[in-house]
Amino acid sequence: MSCDYQRNRIWCSMREYYRREIPANIRDQFESTIEDFVTDWIKDQLEKEGNRVVKQYQKSKKNQPVITNEKKRKTARGGISVKDKKKKQKTETAKPLHLKKQVNVDPPFEEVYRLTKDIIMPGHVQWHDDQRDEMAEKMRRVMRWMRVHGDIADADPIHGKHHLPRISSVAAYAAVHDWLTAQGVEMTSSFDPIYAALHKERGLNEEQVHDLGHLLEKLEIEMNRKKNASPEQLEEILTRIYDLSPDLYGRILKRFPRLVTASATT
Repeated sequence: MSCDYQRNRIWCSMREYYRREIPANIRDQFESTIEDFVTDWIKDQLEKEGNRVVKQYQKSKKNQPVITNEKKRKTARGGISVKDKKKKQKTETAKPLHLKKQVNVDPPFEEVYRLTKDIIMPGHVQWHDDQRDEMAEKMRRVMRWMRVHGDIADADPIHGKHHLPRISSVAAYAAVHDWLTAQGVEMTSSFDPIYAALHKERGLNEEQVHDLGHLLEKLEIEMNRKKNASPEQLEEILTRIYDLSPDLYGRILKRFPRLVTASATT
């Protein structure tokens, strides 16, 4: 499935959780100032490069043509004149007016993501390795947080040999991470040391790291169900983790002793 489709699955699954967790006054404040947040974030993260791409974006936005008379535009493209339109309206039978409720189909996460990407992409930013690493870690963290709380560990907008999208997309996810953090969202997890150990474990290829990451998310989702957790599901996930990495399996049981019972048959 396309990356855009998978990203939308993640955003939509998180919309209700986000609304429950964040007070309305904070949400309204941050959602109404997204452009300011994103431009300030880019300037802060990329310093001189950030100032340059933001200025480039603002200049291109300022130079975009603004059409203030919709009727003139339609007439110029071959539509009927305002005078003729009035004559036509007099001869037509009045029809009932149907008002459709305007719905913003994009969650605010998409707006932050898209704006960040739109500003950075045309700028040909010269990224430093430490910037790339920091952005990638923030992206992984916000993706884990959203997939776990949205209960969709299979939704994956990642691609490429390193299971990361292009750097502009990585930065856009990182902006979403910091936008949520600024609202007081707690995106840490008791599984964080396990995720960190996974990415440091030697002897695993990229595909195995990717698969184990999703298995850890599924395990976290199941454990979040607490009393409603399925022992059979826990056992199956732990068995698959053990098959890929006995060392990581051991780390999990050491950190979460209550899982020993679920893993008794592994």
